[in-house]
Amino acid sequence: MTPLTKICWLNHNKPDLAAKTAIYSGIKEYIFFRLMGEHVIDHSLASATGMFDIHSLEWYKPALEMAGITDNQLPIIVSTTHALYSLDPVWREQWALPENIPFYIGASDGCLANLGTGAVETGDLAVTVGTSGAVRMAASKAMPDTLSRTFNYVLTPSLYIAGGPVNNGGIILKWFTENFLNRSFNGAADFDAFLEEAAKAPPGSAGLICLPYFMGERAPVWNANLKGIFYGIQLHHHREHMMRSIVEGISFSLLQIAEILTESQGPYTRIFASGGFVHSTAWMQWLADIFNCTVHITQTEDASAIGAAMLGWMALGRIRNTDDIKQWIEIQQTYYPDPAVHQLYRESFAQYKFLSGREATKNAPEDFTA
Repeated sequence: MTPLTKICWLNHNKPDLAAKTAIYSGIKEYIFFRLMGEHVIDHSLASATGMFDIHSLEWYKPALEMAGITDNQLPIIVSTTHALYSLDPVWREQWALPENIPFYIGASDGCLANLGTGAVETGDLAVTVGTSGAVRMAASKAMPDTLSRTFNYVLTPSLYIAGGPVNNGGIILKWFTENFLNRSFNGAADFDAFLEEAAKAPPGSAGLICLPYFMGERAPVWNANLKGIFYGIQLHHHREHMMRSIVEGISFSLLQIAEILTESQGPYTRIFASGGFVHSTAWMQWLADIFNCTVHITQTEDASAIGAAMLGWMALGRIRNTDDIKQWIEIQQTYYPDPAVHQLYRESFAQYKFLSGREATKNAPEDFTA
């Protein structure tokens, strides 16, 4: 992620190594290089380098100058549907593949999750939670956040993905279960058990707020040194309040990104959820209540893999536009927000934003004292 800063670090701290470096390559680009003998990078991954101009679709000269490198040291930029035919004969024979079979370069997992859930129209919001989490919105053109809180990826010439990732998702549920409940957390049953107990607490966790920065945080605060907080603990709180506040805190962090996206992308009108958390009916309902928006569950939790297949079909011409994508997406379940519960969450969310440092002091809750 952001190799621009890493290359700058190398130039500053390891100048001898940097001087001998001919090529800078990511894992995906290196694998294609070994398989095909071609050093290429797709638009979506190039968008994450900090060195790519998403408007001209070229390496950004000022960034290269900052890094002290030239574009000859970076992969050739290609579209996400670019085909390579130069598979090394050794691999082709080992895999028993015919000659001239195309390999399509594909895209990054976050962008592909939008395709895989069908969140590709204006107002569609893709929300993913597994170990970590992310919120992404599709747009027909790049609309960067002027405060650098979120990202913009190029998926296709007419489809951009804006959004932000969070470090802290299901990993916190695992941490709490293993360290405070003294039991394992290895699968869907453990996940369900956590949410079942958390549901014993009321919406808003009786005033308990969790800032889920247990592993620092990426969007929107971008601070690896942040620490997690349980704020407002009182004698009437029990472990189920802490457990629900964790889930609500993760959801609030996602909502915080979604609100930022609306500033440049416009309002969201529906949510497409993916990742392991879709198996929890409780969390899906809480998400709908917190976002005040319908939440759709499609036929798969691994939306990125489905999106990769769809992008391959786009490369083959079998999927031509977003309408074609929608035909392959089956919505299995929909959750609707409860306006009364949402109002309770708005009050908790206002306090959450203040505690996270994203709101001015004048907006502090009345019962908050610094």
